[in-house]
Amino acid sequence: ELGFIISGNINVNGSSGHADLEIPIHGNKGKGTIYVVADKRAGLWTFSTLDVAFADGSPRIDLLQRPIE
Repeated sequence: ELGFIISGNINVNGSSGHADLEIPIHGNKGKGTIYVVADKRAGLWTFSTLDVAFADGSPRIDLLQRPIE
């Protein structure tokens, strides 16, 4: 579940923009933070960072990384 307070910045000017956010999350297995860095060009958002960091210190998970086949 999403936490109550999302922090960071989103700047949009027409078809371009930038976002840098920290989104707290929690569930029955613990707490963490989703880190987002993205740029909007020609109306499309491209993520350079989309990670989950866990409060217990476990290694971050890169949500943009493709699974190993």
